[in-house]
Amino acid sequence: MKKIKWPNWPNYGKSEHEAVSRVIKSNQLFAEKEVKSFENEFAKYINVKNSLGVGNATQGLHLALAALDIGVGDEVITTPYSWISSASCILMQNAVPVFTDIEESSLGICPKSFEQSITRRTKAVILVHLFGYPSQLDQILEIANRYNLPVIEDASHSHGAIYKNKMVGSFGKISVFSLHQRKTISVGDGGIICTDDDDIANKIYQL
Repeated sequence: MKKIKWPNWPNYGKSEHEAVSRVIKSNQLFAEKEVKSFENEFAKYINVKNSLGVGNATQGLHLALAALDIGVGDEVITTPYSWISSASCILMQNAVPVFTDIEESSLGICPKSFEQSITRRTKAVILVHLFGYPSQLDQILEIANRYNLPVIEDASHSHGAIYKNKMVGSFGKISVFSLHQRKTISVGDGGIICTDDDDIANKIYQL
């Protein structure tokens, strides 16, 4: 049997080596200028007003909930079919993750099941665009708006995904992307938060 040769990922090359060298030579290992430049470029790419770099997407999701004042006893609806961070970030705020069913075509949360899971304690929904497949955004946003629930897009897998001619990550109140070495855009490990809400962006920055 022929052995399968899997591609090396990530595949860092000359430009990445030069970028790291540029940071080291600057004597600013926090790399403020590099980070700001990346944040601005990423915001422009997703077509949102604000992007903020963070240590990883788990931190990004946690900060998103904190910025929305999610706290003790609040319920946040999410999917059971995801990496643990989609639920653990809710527990970090002493809130309650509520798992809803997924649907077959996108592997994201089922709009009908989502609506059935809403209670008076529901304060937000975290939907996950898994493996780059956009969730059913039209239906989910319509339901969320009707119940006045902020939508957080966990777009960790979905850099560059498009839903009806609009970038994934530009639909919700807040979106979070992963920059882990297994993701489409990699910085080794890291994450980035996107939002059009200046007040939320400022709060996340302060946090």
